[in-house]
Amino acid sequence: MKKYFLILAIAFVVLACKKDKTVVNTSVFGKWELRAKSGGFTGATTKYGAGNGDIYQFNNDSTYTWTEKDRLLGSGKFHISITGKEKNMQYGTIKFDGIDENEMFTFKTDTISVGSMIAEAMISTYVKVK
Repeated sequence: MKKYFLILAIAFVVLACKKDKTVVNTSVFGKWELRAKSGGFTGATTKYGAGNGDIYQFNNDSTYTWTEKDRLLGSGKFHISITGKEKNMQYGTIKFDGIDENEMFTFKTDTISVGSMIAEAMISTYVKVK
């Protein structure tokens, strides 16, 4: 009987010690085009159509470029830390080289949102460009 309790206890410990993965789904890599900005003092939302040229490009070597109508706005390394998951969404923070503060980051299958974590900040929503 003690033998069965020992086996059961070991199995429970092994199953309970699951590692927390903060790995970002690889489908975050690729081109993302701006579709909306919301927040700010008024909380208003501005929508943008396809082909507006505001693009984030996330590469699998942890580099990014941010362009607006072929004008480079930013580039360098990025690091995403996933702190939680809900249904089909992951959320956490993203850190861009050259920017002191982490940005809020959410990721769904075909949508990402990036924005400041301070009050009255703007949140930008991007869709994946195929």
